[in-house]
Amino acid sequence: MNDHNLSPLIGKFRQTLLKIKDAQATDIHLCAGSPWYFRVGNNFMSLGAESKITVPEMEEIIKHLIVNSHKIEKHKIDNFIDFLTDFDCSYSLEGVGRFRVNITSQRGTFALVLRPIPMENPTFQSLKLPPVLEKITLSGKGLILVSGTGSSGKTSTIAAMINFLNNQTGKKILTIENPIEYLHVNNKSIIIQREVGTDVYDFKTALNASLHQNVDLIYISEIHDAEVVKLMFNVLTNGITVIAELQAQNVHNTIQYLISLVPESEQEYARIILADNLNAVICQKLIPPAEGTQRVMALEILRNNQEVRDLILNEKNYEHYKEIMDQNEQKYGMISFSNTAEKLNKHNLIESHWYEILKGENKNKEKQD
Repeated sequence: MNDHNLSPLIGKFRQTLLKIKDAQATDIHLCAGSPWYFRVGNNFMSLGAESKITVPEMEEIIKHLIVNSHKIEKHKIDNFIDFLTDFDCSYSLEGVGRFRVNITSQRGTFALVLRPIPMENPTFQSLKLPPVLEKITLSGKGLILVSGTGSSGKTSTIAAMINFLNNQTGKKILTIENPIEYLHVNNKSIIIQREVGTDVYDFKTALNASLHQNVDLIYISEIHDAEVVKLMFNVLTNGITVIAELQAQNVHNTIQYLISLVPESEQEYARIILADNLNAVICQKLIPPAEGTQRVMALEILRNNQEVRDLILNEKNYEHYKEIMDQNEQKYGMISFSNTAEKLNKHNLIESHWYEILKGENKNKEKQD
């Protein structure tokens, strides 16, 4: 898009985005009636009162972002935003990079968050991920669950997994995303990226269609309902590898959340399918560093074996999973948040209160479970 064809407001908006991105911001916040805010490391910062966005300016920015997502046609935009409550899309700045965008309505107007997406796809090395993730990725079987809270780097980890497969193996990979964040270029593999709302109506439609597309691996960026879980199980029983992204606090919560999405009358069957098809659960957190601004990755990794199958089938609690992860760290590369905390603390990478939080993960979750 040529900046000469844009309104002065949108031109300024794009220039400000570039300025903040260059400051290594991880999230950029705009709210009508307020100045620009952004997050660098653990610090929440402002551009000052002179950057305040008015309600009409906010509407123009929102329309620009939505139209450029290609999800809504330009002549329909006025009617669309009259009923808009929440909207996810991506936004590109040519030669600069892309952003994940979340738009939400509030107090009769809008607020939005933009998260910069690096131009280069991440690698296991750039994310400082352990070698066991290469083994999990290359195993070519079953369900790989990647979980964590918001802004924990899940999408980046999965992008590194797809990037690794693309450079190492010949496969057909299908991604179903809302929105598409990282863009992949075919190398040894063919990668088909479908964005919900743009390329396909919803996740269910894309999963149904995938059974006729001769794919080896499917990435699902969201799982929120029983129908998607059931279709995912159907895909797995057809021999297709699945990488799915979930919001959860630890490996046990990840498994429990997935099972909870299906009706109670079907949960026993869901546990059997999951126990038989699970490959691994990778749960992660991004922790503020002891020094600097780049957050530190904390991982919890569970790989399936007979002991894990029994835990899934018998609805065991977090402490049982932690015990298996701790016992199998050397042999299978499993690790609990507690042991991750020990490693990070030993190398002085995190502050003491974050060490205590990670060490207490099992105790906190036991109280909740």
